[in-house]
Amino acid sequence: GETLAARLERGALPLPEVLRHGAQIAEALDAAHRRGVVHRDLKPANVMLTRSGVKLLDFGLARLAEEASETGADLPTMTMGAGRPLTEEGTVLGTYPYMAPEQVEGQEADARADIFALGAVLYEMATGKRAFDGKSAASVMAAVLRAEPEPLSKVQPVAPPALDHVVARCLAKDREERWQSAKDVAVGLRWIAEAGSQAGVAAPLMKRRRSRERLAWGVAGVAAVAAAVALAILWRAAAGRETRVVQAEIGFPAHLELDLDWGLALSPDGSQLVIAAASRGEERGQLWLRPLDTAAVRPLPGTEGAVLPFWSPDGRHLAFFADGQLKRIALAGGPAQALCEAPSPRGGAWSESGEIVFNGSFREGLYRIPAGGGEPVELTRLDEQRGEIGHRWPHLLPGGQRLLFLVQTAEGGSPQDESTIEALDLASGARTPLLRANSSMAYAPTGHLLFWRQGSLMAQPFDPDALALGGEPLPVAGDVAYSFQERAVFATSPDGKLVYQERSGAGGSYQLAWFDRQGHQLEEVGEPHEVEGLALSRRGDRLAFTTGEEDIWLRDLTTGALSRLTFHRAPDFAPIWSPDDRWIAFSSYRDRRIGGGLYRQLASGEGEAELLVEYTNDAEILDWSADGGRILFRQLRPRTGWDLRILDLGTGEAADFSNAPGDEGPGTFSPDGRWITYTSGGGGPQEVFVSPVGREGRWQISRNGGIAPWWSRDGREIVYFEPPNRLMVVEVLTDDGFRAGPPTALFTFSQAALQGGGYAIEPSGERILLALATDEATTPPVRLVLHWPRLLPR
Repeated sequence: GETLAARLERGALPLPEVLRHGAQIAEALDAAHRRGVVHRDLKPANVMLTRSGVKLLDFGLARLAEEASETGADLPTMTMGAGRPLTEEGTVLGTYPYMAPEQVEGQEADARADIFALGAVLYEMATGKRAFDGKSAASVMAAVLRAEPEPLSKVQPVAPPALDHVVARCLAKDREERWQSAKDVAVGLRWIAEAGSQAGVAAPLMKRRRSRERLAWGVAGVAAVAAAVALAILWRAAAGRETRVVQAEIGFPAHLELDLDWGLALSPDGSQLVIAAASRGEERGQLWLRPLDTAAVRPLPGTEGAVLPFWSPDGRHLAFFADGQLKRIALAGGPAQALCEAPSPRGGAWSESGEIVFNGSFREGLYRIPAGGGEPVELTRLDEQRGEIGHRWPHLLPGGQRLLFLVQTAEGGSPQDESTIEALDLASGARTPLLRANSSMAYAPTGHLLFWRQGSLMAQPFDPDALALGGEPLPVAGDVAYSFQERAVFATSPDGKLVYQERSGAGGSYQLAWFDRQGHQLEEVGEPHEVEGLALSRRGDRLAFTTGEEDIWLRDLTTGALSRLTFHRAPDFAPIWSPDDRWIAFSSYRDRRIGGGLYRQLASGEGEAELLVEYTNDAEILDWSADGGRILFRQLRPRTGWDLRILDLGTGEAADFSNAPGDEGPGTFSPDGRWITYTSGGGGPQEVFVSPVGREGRWQISRNGGIAPWWSRDGREIVYFEPPNRLMVVEVLTDDGFRAGPPTALFTFSQAALQGGGYAIEPSGERILLALATDEATTPPVRLVLHWPRLLPR
């Protein structure tokens, strides 16, 4: 390869190379910063362009972050010339055109100094000119301290405005206003490369578009624009005198296990954060209140099992979902009040007029209900002709007469995904599509719509009165968590606070290992990788499982060979074996027109997958009866939650096995097919039960919680998982009715294991296969940003 400095002697780089190489440099810096290393001398001469990608070189001036900072006596010197800028050996601690202002002034250089240098390198890559130049070291230092480089769009007209924003924020004189991590820069650059037309449009064309937009808005009504300007002025006044951006990590007690996929909300005045969390070792969590001005965190009694909380406009009450219901509770104390049924919710919002708009089942539309309780009224209905599968995440606009919501057309961003954020007029029911996105959203009083796209939280100018977007979306935070419910894990408040959770790294890695019944590890199986839903063949010689890529894989336990069974881009999951081990049955979302279905595929991989039964709401396949004629699965119902059902493969008909309120399953058939063991919550912790097929009756097997039951091949034992880390066994007799002995522990394992489907038992019952976490799971940090709108161009 060659150095970037050598390449720049031939002029600026093409835009795709600027974005690609820049993102790689930023990721290299991020790798160093995460290990406490600050480079301190990033410049084109220290970047190598190779066939395999960019290499960041020469850490000779790097230091560990905890080392003492430089003093004024350590100010660097260099010889300025027409050639490449090189550091002088032994004395120089940087190269002036790429040094941050704090380095020039002799202050401590942290990771943000490298981000400044990265901005200077990006500028030079895009324009062929240095961001800060001069005839002498003194003039370069003065430029770094006081001058602003010419905007990219003026030097290089084809540069997109979004790149101008990324580079300008890298080069902010105040390090607090720069990007706070190199990873954020990498995410922003990759987004620009992938975002398409809006980020890639050159500045003159965008200027013409903005002119047309302004003209159109003016014709539509000057009053709307004036109102938006007035609102922005009022918001800035309310934000207080201090408008400096401040970013910090929010700490939580070590005993709490956060589950922010299901709960994160800022109070209307921005003073308190409510989260969903569980004390370590407890299966069932609740809501916790964390004031932002103290480190104290307190639980909210009466919110056990709560998810997706949202505030009342006055900040005195919280609404949430628990036990299949929409509930509310007063912060001052008192019992929770159930408002209506909501078995599988996807968000709610509380209006100033005293109504709550919510989604109670993610395969349904939106409803509204008086905040004091009553009968829910349907607001929106899914349009199956458009492929809509859910209306989620309602968010009220100012005035309470309109709201934003997600119209979802596919799960998990599959190829069929044409999901959009739309606006709904509550009086007329009129819907206005706004933009393509598969994300929850929020409106900020600055006049911005916030939403998630490709890892970043984006902000785009938005007029809530005209329901019109303007300009282009720009990233305000990178690496923002995105939950499996298409929900971006962030919250905002009118006073300019932003809270978000960072994305975790790669999915959980697990090591498969055999154990005996006393808990002694016998041998490991294969290399660590992502696994879900282990299913052992009836002969015990092959293993089926799902990976993080949501396809089904097979491992031959005799030879160790690993093969992929399904190749569909939509999720395939929950594999089970047929009694003769010829077939793998599984659940899938591969056909959007029917919502989902249960399929079977020859385990040899031959032929196409066959559809066994289609369904509208979600379903998960559980077990195949020993006689081969029936399949046990569970299906999500709007009113009763997860219900067990039995599919007759001869007739193709499915019949209910259970439809009581509360979630049932997973479960398995007894070897003779006369009984089913399953889990059921009924509003409390999950326990293991047994019921006969075709008759009434129910016996509880577990005592202290239990999930994922398995019936032994001889029918005399039921094994289940007792959270957090024990396998239990119960002796049973089914010859004359049903009788069960007391639960006893098989063994307790010290390592964290994949719960639920994270174990399999060979046919003899003597060996147990466990999926053990290869490292201790850590919760991604929660970030607080004060005055986040200051991150956007003024």
